[in-house]
Amino acid sequence: MKNGDDYKAGVILSLFGIIPVVWLALLTAPYISGGIVEIIGNLSVAVENPFSITVCGDSVRTVLIFLLAYGMGIGVYFSTRRNYRKGEEHGSAKWGNAGALNKKYRDKNASENKLLTQSVRIGLDGKKHRRNLNILVVGDSVIIGLS
Repeated sequence: MKNGDDYKAGVILSLFGIIPVVWLALLTAPYISGGIVEIIGNLSVAVENPFSITVCGDSVRTVLIFLLAYGMGIGVYFSTRRNYRKGEEHGSAKWGNAGALNKKYRDKNASENKLLTQSVRIGLDGKKHRRNLNILVVGDSVIIGLS
C-alpha cells in the first residue's frame, strides 16, 4: 500500500469513528451537569442500556466537547506518524561513479580545480556547483628519502 492510500484509509477510519463518539456523548449527556463523579457513577447504567438515548439541554454541548476531544486525538495521531519507506530496509543509497562526479564538479580549466582523488576534481567556483570547498586532510603520505 502506498503512503497516500494509507493516509486515505486512516482518514476514512477516523470519519467512521465519529459515530461511536457521538453515541457515547449522547449516553453521557444527561449526567454531564453533575460533574465527573456523576458521569462515572451513571456510565455503567448508560452502557447497560446502550440504545436508551435521551436528548437533553446539555446534549449539543456534550457532543461538541466529545467531538473536539476526538478531533484533537486524531490530529495528534496524524501529526506524529513516522514516514517509513517500506521495502527499503537498508536505505536507498547507491554507489557513486567517479567519472560522473568528476564530470559534474570539475572545471574545464585544469588549473582551476582542486584535486580530491586521482580521478575526481572539484572546481574552485563554489557558486557554480553549490558545494563548499572546505577539505580536511587527515594524515599525509609524504615519502621521505633517507640518505
